Formats: sequence, structure tokens, C-alpha cells
Amino acid sequence: MSLEQMSEIMRNGGNGVSRRELLLRHRETLAERMRELQESVQVIEHILGCPQEDFMRCAEFRILLGDDTEVPLSPSVD
Repeated sequence: MSLEQMSEIMRNGGNGVSRRELLLRHRETLAERMRELQESVQVIEHILGCPQEDFMRCAEFRILLGDDTEVPLSPSVD
């Protein structure tokens, strides 16, 4: 929800209770998006500092993705 949208709600949308409920729901949506973005930043930071030549072979990277399957260590193709 943009500031413009919030302004419109404040001017025209319902009573104080319904506005508050709308804003509470929107705040939770934003908080969830922020959590997801922070997780993405954490994965990228790991990749950038990963000691593995191929980060796809890194166990910690796989854990960050929530993937506990083992990656076969096939020879790399250059």
C-alpha cells in the first residue's frame, strides 16, 4: 500500500475501526515481505562469501534454501 493509497483510505474509507483493521492487515503483509527479503539477503550474502568454488555444492547454502538433499559431486564442466 502506497502512501497515496493510505491517504485515500483515510479520506474516504469507512470508520476508524475498519481503517485500523485494514492497516493492521497491511502491516502484517509488509512484515512478512520484509522477513522474506531479509532471508534473500542472507542467502545472497552467503553466496558472495561462500568458500566453495560452486556454491550449489555448499551444504550451508542448501540448508539456507531449506533443501537437505545431497548434491552429487560430479566433476565440473569448464
